[in-house]
Amino acid sequence: MIGVFIASDPNALHIKVKIGSFDSAHKSISSKKAAKINKQTTNGGILLLAPLDCLPQTNIDHVAENAANSLHTRPLSNFIAALIAFSLINIIALSYFTSPKDPKAIDLSCTEKQLNAVGKVTSWWLAKAYFAESQPPEIVVLGTSQVGSLLNADAYVYDRRVDITGDHRSYTIEHDLKLLLHKDWRTLVLGFPGAMISDQLIMSHALFSKKHHPKLVVLTISPRDFIDNMYHSPTSSEVFAFFSKSINFEPEMQSIFTPQFKSLIDIHSFIPLRTVGRDILCLEDYNVSSRNNDCMIPAPARSIAMPFERVIPRQCEIGSGDLYFYRDNTQDYRRRYKCPYSQQLNLQLSCLDLLFKYLAEQGISVSVVEMPLTNYNHILLPETFWSFYKTKIKETCRKYEVDYWDTESIWDDFSSLEFCDSVHLNLHGGLKVTRPVVLATAYKFHLPMYTFNGNFGPLVPGKEKTYFHKSWSNDQNN
Repeated sequence: MIGVFIASDPNALHIKVKIGSFDSAHKSISSKKAAKINKQTTNGGILLLAPLDCLPQTNIDHVAENAANSLHTRPLSNFIAALIAFSLINIIALSYFTSPKDPKAIDLSCTEKQLNAVGKVTSWWLAKAYFAESQPPEIVVLGTSQVGSLLNADAYVYDRRVDITGDHRSYTIEHDLKLLLHKDWRTLVLGFPGAMISDQLIMSHALFSKKHHPKLVVLTISPRDFIDNMYHSPTSSEVFAFFSKSINFEPEMQSIFTPQFKSLIDIHSFIPLRTVGRDILCLEDYNVSSRNNDCMIPAPARSIAMPFERVIPRQCEIGSGDLYFYRDNTQDYRRRYKCPYSQQLNLQLSCLDLLFKYLAEQGISVSVVEMPLTNYNHILLPETFWSFYKTKIKETCRKYEVDYWDTESIWDDFSSLEFCDSVHLNLHGGLKVTRPVVLATAYKFHLPMYTFNGNFGPLVPGKEKTYFHKSWSNDQNN
């Protein structure tokens, strides 16, 4: 008998051929023993057993060469076959992706077990908070993780823990509305970490309608909402993935929210098979979560959740003693502000225009509040940008009769002690910035102010009158 062993090591540059003769006692080797020999001696290669007189040396070389070629070409053949199958499946799925589909209602159904074991993405929690009651809230504050400080003010004032999954009402603002304006107006704070203006546009289309909308939308903004170099595209965000299924895209929006495929992220996000899976399955079930489904132990407390991350109640909450240690994140924002004059700025300014237009069509009043930044963050952008940026914001606001409140000009300066990093206010700073929201409400609706002082101190010490125009003062006297 002869044994021919073909090495399976793809890095081997030659074929190992071993020829061995067996004595007469082992000529009739059984198939069971051959299999055992193959398992123990080949180490993943090929072992051929044949009678010596049936395989001359030339045939042995031929068999060895064919076997080696088969080992080297098999992975390539499998890859090509898999690629062809994947392409065909995506071509079939593409017909589903390109066919017109009616907007779907936001699915907020969920069992208690699912909420506590699996959790939901941030978009779901925001939608749930907005539609929690049959009547819409009177005031909705939109923004990014910066508006978390408005909710965190509740932790500071009322000495309670604020959970980002279920606590979206600002009781501090509601208290001031009642005390200063005599209005029992429910106020929701809907902040999405890392959101751009394009995300606010998508979310507003999904949540607000002529039949179900707030009286006032307070849009909080910051330069990062327009020029984040770490933001890939308007179609790659969680907000778009979750809410886009529930809206009709107007012609003006289609060009903005059409996939451009300029990066690998865009291509990956809009592989037809992935898109079909995202639409058929629940978003939070389809995307990979950082939590195990059977994990019931709350994670360490933190103030925000990452995009596409499923969070459970009490996983992200803030107490009255949290967020007082300052963290320097200027290097992170140096990367985000890398290209301030890119095409992204023009695109997001266009989205701001479309957002104001849509809110006006729904009969919603709008005020814009520029969120405060530390000087460390402010100087990362040149003054020429700041001048251009604020001019564009004011022009767009003036076009739609939107009030623009610039907290940097209202306040002498926010102390660094009121920030937990270069852009996010801590609990005390959040309390301070709730006051422009109340005053913006009073000015927008020409409401009389019954007092300038509440239990939490003066609204804007020494600067109350700078908020009001003479025309409003006359209306108040009438």
